Amino acid sequence: MSTTGGLNKAQQKGHATLTFKIHNFEMLLVVVDTAAESHSPLIIADTPGSICSCRASVPI
Repeated sequence: MSTTGGLNKAQQKGHATLTFKIHNFEMLLVVVDTAAESHSPLIIADTPGSICSCRASVPI
């Protein structure tokens, strides 16, 4: 879903949409798991450095 679509859907339902800046893979897991458990919309923000950090943390 696009960001605009997600924000519009959340607004129609009266939900807040949280944005998290992710710094590592562990933080990504916690944020995604928590949002999934509570059925909450989520925007994940990152930087090129954090993407590299997450890739390095994932076992291949």
